[in-house]
Amino acid sequence: MAGSVTSGRLLAPSAPRAIRILRWTFRRGVDLLTYELGLDRDDCAYELTITTPDPDEVSPTEVFVDVVAAFTRQAAIERALLDDGWSLESFETAEVVR
Repeated sequence: MAGSVTSGRLLAPSAPRAIRILRWTFRRGVDLLTYELGLDRDDCAYELTITTPDPDEVSPTEVFVDVVAAFTRQAAIERALLDDGWSLESFETAEVVR
């Protein structure tokens, strides 16, 4: 059984639960790029995950303990994409189970 150890005690893994995420999808030609921002499973940090058009590329995840830093990074990515010829295809909020 996987878990974490705190003060010599084995803690059970967190049960999956629904969390709200924000999802931006950008298009350039036929390519789509998506990134999502939401809390991690433990509600301790914000995760920003980018899914690129290249199926062989690993989706990077950046972790932020501060919501302002997470949204500042999100805005910087958006600006860079727009400057590079991408356009916002959609924005949505969704619940995902983690």
